[in-house]
Amino acid sequence: MKLSDRIKSCCVALLLTLTSVSAAIQTLSSIKDLKTIISGQNVPTDSLVLLHWFANEVDIGNNDAIQLTFDPNSDDYGSHLYRNSEMLLEPLPRYNRYQYYTLGNINRDILQRLPDHILHPRLEYAGSNRARIIVRLREPNLGRSVSQTIDQVYITQHYGENEYQGSRYDPQHTYRVSINLLRQLRRFPLEEDDINTLIRLRDYYGSNANDSELWQIINRWGSLACLGLLLVIVNQKGHRSHSPIEAAITITADNSESDEESFESNRYSYKENGPSCECIFAVLICSIIGFAIFFLLYGIGT
Repeated sequence: MKLSDRIKSCCVALLLTLTSVSAAIQTLSSIKDLKTIISGQNVPTDSLVLLHWFANEVDIGNNDAIQLTFDPNSDDYGSHLYRNSEMLLEPLPRYNRYQYYTLGNINRDILQRLPDHILHPRLEYAGSNRARIIVRLREPNLGRSVSQTIDQVYITQHYGENEYQGSRYDPQHTYRVSINLLRQLRRFPLEEDDINTLIRLRDYYGSNANDSELWQIINRWGSLACLGLLLVIVNQKGHRSHSPIEAAITITADNSESDEESFESNRYSYKENGPSCECIFAVLICSIIGFAIFFLLYGIGT
């Protein structure tokens, strides 16, 4: 095979890789999306618990800017640089100061500790330290004391040990998270066990739980009662039964659609179950560049 033919083949393979990367990742736009996603498979519970903490930890401004409240280069909250070597996510913009970071690894937790309910998870959502959040961070210019801004958020998890994939992330459990979903999760605050808050959340997001059952959640989850209700709403086992009495009052989420879309402003709406506009644009640009390189090399080879 001629050298030019080999180069052409490599360009075609690169083009196919770049085209398939971002288009395959689904965007979760609302709590309703968390209930049922691809093939009816639920988001892993430990990933949801980690995402709920993250949504309450970051700062979200009125202009939708997401600001980090910690330094990801200091191993805070189990964070470290993610190089995207397996091309799980979009390639980083070439001429801008962007980096991917992953967080949630309890074995790397050094300065800023993750909260106890993640470091020592309940049986309802224990997940063997596989859940992770990946953020794309736009770093400020050198010498400026400006907060680091996040423009993309993903939830993912490592493959299981029995899948023999090393430390790679599982693309089948990788989802992009919209700012709309982050805002909805922030309505379920940490350290909150007020019955009126639970009643309001129940009514907004469509749980069948009556007031007595909400008190059961408060008694069982304590200051994490809002998290317990969230798991119930998205059909997770956030209220596990341990006795015949508890089994009789097991809370099930209402599968009927609530009016959460009308609760949100239209500017927070995203297309459900499909690639984002940024992903489509990136695929288009990669395709144009790839075809340009291909025809250029083809002309050289001939």
